[in-house]
Amino acid sequence: MGITITSIGLATAQGSASEILSGTALTPLQAVPWPLTPRTQCRVCRPARGIAHDLEGPDRWRALARAALDECVRPPSPRRGTPLVIASCNGSAHSSDPASWLSSYDALPLLAGTPWEGDGIPIVSGSCASGLHAFYLAAELLTGDVHEVVVLAVDILSAASHSNFESLRVLAAHPAAPWQPTSQGFVPGEAAVAVRITRNGGSVPGVQAGIPMLRQDLGAGDGLRDVVTAFRSRAPSAIVGQGTGPWAIDRVELNALDSLDRDTPITTPALHFGHTLGASGLLSVSLAALARDAGGFPPALRMPPGVTGMGRPLADRVPSLQHALVICRALSGACAGMEIGPAQQPAPWSPCGYRRPSAPEPTAHGVLRKIAADAPRVRPPTPPDILLVRLGAPLVPPSSGVLGDRLLPHAVLEITPASIPRVISRQWGYSGPALCLVGDDRTEAMTETIVAACRAAGGKVAQIRIGGTGLDRTVDWDVSSN
Repeated sequence: MGITITSIGLATAQGSASEILSGTALTPLQAVPWPLTPRTQCRVCRPARGIAHDLEGPDRWRALARAALDECVRPPSPRRGTPLVIASCNGSAHSSDPASWLSSYDALPLLAGTPWEGDGIPIVSGSCASGLHAFYLAAELLTGDVHEVVVLAVDILSAASHSNFESLRVLAAHPAAPWQPTSQGFVPGEAAVAVRITRNGGSVPGVQAGIPMLRQDLGAGDGLRDVVTAFRSRAPSAIVGQGTGPWAIDRVELNALDSLDRDTPITTPALHFGHTLGASGLLSVSLAALARDAGGFPPALRMPPGVTGMGRPLADRVPSLQHALVICRALSGACAGMEIGPAQQPAPWSPCGYRRPSAPEPTAHGVLRKIAADAPRVRPPTPPDILLVRLGAPLVPPSSGVLGDRLLPHAVLEITPASIPRVISRQWGYSGPALCLVGDDRTEAMTETIVAACRAAGGKVAQIRIGGTGLDRTVDWDVSSN
């Protein structure tokens, strides 16, 4: 089954979808809107155009989401009951305060004023791959009586997020040509991306797309290489990648592209939009779809003339984007790829056998240590088609992960929801789709609907339910075949 993207809404540093298509002049970098500290290295960012700088946290998340949804769901409006799948790396978190962090994935207040107000919806959180994870689940929902699904991915700028990425040493002081050996990292950005999708067929207008292929890295880029290899015979006219830097990360991404024609140009939204975290993959999909629909290459996707540090041409001019390959690899190791343009749809589930389990990674978080210790004992005899973590509330950092008002680098990575499927995948030697849904009991019905849709498509789902809100959590391994 292929997918048709019928409508797109954006709230980005370069404006809405209509502004990007009209060739509106690119918005320059902005100074970060919060007080600087002596530790601040990156002093610039790319905030969404038209969003007040003084909005923060849930108010900011909601403003971006509503702007994107308003553009996306313009008439004809979706039918009542049309599912919404939400993606975010950090939710609405805007401070390192545990209370703010624990409530940051509560979609009920975030959806106020939208057609989904009052609905209990979990948030798909897979680091920078969140948006493509959500698209994957949305495609699975397009069965039976469900003819349309809306996918929404949102991540916002905040002082806390900025500080965390400073700790990880992945921010750059200034934007530069991507995929270069001198790259220090990325300039942070924010975005809300909303897309309406339906099944291919009939005369529905829109842009054709494939269902994302998902993998989990167990080594240095093996998951992304598997994804790219699956599309190597398709000869895309352009690749839309990440190019976020630093160079060590860029090199993994470029190496994974070895099976594609070395003359295929590559581009990334990160240069003109900043790195938009969990929204980045869906932003790439949307920009590629807009470019194909318009028959041209918008300035917001054009790179400076030149090549990457490994010789692949940067896409400074692409007269017609007929067929694009979008790829994504998160710091958590979550990888995804999908086609924009006529798609050669693979089987609903691509077989993925077990590989050699990875050595346990050092971790300071007791919950992750317990999960890592228990995972080998409960590994299913045959690999599931999808590993799904159901997380009631995000992990909070232990005292050892906090220094003053800052999170230490290991704590930043460990409390990210995508860390849990990563730990399990590495202990199982499982390189298939590994996703995390964050939401309390009010999201149970929607989560069960997603699981049922995956099973209806023939997929075996291994579920890990994690309850509680503190440092002690309950872990329920529901990994039997189904």
